Amino acid sequence: MKLANLCILALFLTAACAPITTITPINSNTYEAKPDDCSIQVMTLMPAQRTFEELAILNSRQTEGEGGVAELIQGLKITACHLGADAILIKQTRESDPHSRASVTAVAIKFTN
Repeated sequence: MKLANLCILALFLTAACAPITTITPINSNTYEAKPDDCSIQVMTLMPAQRTFEELAILNSRQTEGEGGVAELIQGLKITACHLGADAILIKQTRESDPHSRASVTAVAIKFTN
């Protein structure tokens, strides 16, 4: 097989294994994007002592190959950075099993105080 064909095949296989993430905006406010490695808090409970604005609902699911909830959360943190968020609030997780792939639903939030 030619090198070009091998490269195309490698790109296809890499893309086929990547998680699929959807972003559903909750409001019209936009914030400056942060770098991929920004500090994002991962929470499972609403923050009691802080006020915040919900930016978007984030849904991520594994398509093929290895990986699970931890990998999906890492990807959602990067997505939240791009939205200018300060944290993600995990709403639902599902690990892979023989009948379904891993998935995570979270809300990207921006602290207002």
